[in-house]
Amino acid sequence: MKINEFAKKKFVKVSELVNKEKYLARLFGIFVLVFAVFSILKPGMFLLPTNLEAMAFQFPEYGIMSLGVMLAMISGGIDLSIVAVANFSAIIAVMIMKKIAGPSPDATIAGVFIAIAAAIIVGGLVGFFNGTLIARLRVPAILATLGMMQMLTGISVVLTKGKAISGVPPIYSETGNTPLFGFLPIPLVLFVICFSLVAFIVIKTVYGASLYAVGANLTAAKFSAVNYKRIISTTYALSGALSAVSGLIMISTYNSAKPDYGTAYMLQCVLIVILGGVSPTGGIGKVWGVLIAILTLQMVSSGMNMFNSLNVHYRSLVWGTLLLGMMVYTYFENNKKIGLHKPLKVSPTKGE
Repeated sequence: MKINEFAKKKFVKVSELVNKEKYLARLFGIFVLVFAVFSILKPGMFLLPTNLEAMAFQFPEYGIMSLGVMLAMISGGIDLSIVAVANFSAIIAVMIMKKIAGPSPDATIAGVFIAIAAAIIVGGLVGFFNGTLIARLRVPAILATLGMMQMLTGISVVLTKGKAISGVPPIYSETGNTPLFGFLPIPLVLFVICFSLVAFIVIKTVYGASLYAVGANLTAAKFSAVNYKRIISTTYALSGALSAVSGLIMISTYNSAKPDYGTAYMLQCVLIVILGGVSPTGGIGKVWGVLIAILTLQMVSSGMNMFNSLNVHYRSLVWGTLLLGMMVYTYFENNKKIGLHKPLKVSPTKGE
């Protein structure tokens, strides 16, 4: 009897959680469905440990960028400069490594650490500049970050002359591609650290509450004594720093840095954030939804690669279709919550 009562209580709690977080429950259902479909269609390939390890190496690059886009979108804006910031930071890092790293191991390690710190600082400063343009000069986020993307891409091309910068110290590339403890990919470890940090900031801090307030209603946030300028500047600085971390991962992946690495990540990151339940208008979204969306899209991408008959360009078609579909779904869901989906009823006036 005690076991039955315990099971009933657990079932009630799970039911309450599902009812409370309906969107997350649906998203998790999609995740399970995608996993099941590819496991059935390609069991000899999809479930291989090597494939799962490859996915763990791949998704942190754009997964960390997605966290930055999520923060920007919750604030009511968007960051279109993430890929350009990642590549620019990576180029700076490689240039510093080549300049400082010497023949001795100590000099090489010192050069690597200085390069990593410089890349993250550069990414944060670029993001802070974006936030300053948006918060203090009131430049629309889409224009500010789009302009920054073009400017950084141009600077990167000038610095590299359009070519990939190689010459990364072996200790950096080998460490980045060697699993920790023999089974944990370093990019996955970095993703877990970044995700945990962002989740803590968003859920547990005053900044997180203020971020949602600014995104939900900027005017109300102003009257609530929220320093919205500082919140927005901090948000884009965090997005820039996260993009720089992604750029550092790309260095170890390609063993070089180039202005046009990861050009497809922009659309993918926006799709992940919207699929994760973050509203494009701001103020709505949860980091757990973004995590499930990242894993789901990685499985879709890896699964599609297993079908030789599918052209690689179909992936862009799938991403674009999903993005438009989620935008339409979000629009109708938001309208449903405030009652805009219901037809207006006009009562007849007297005498008619």
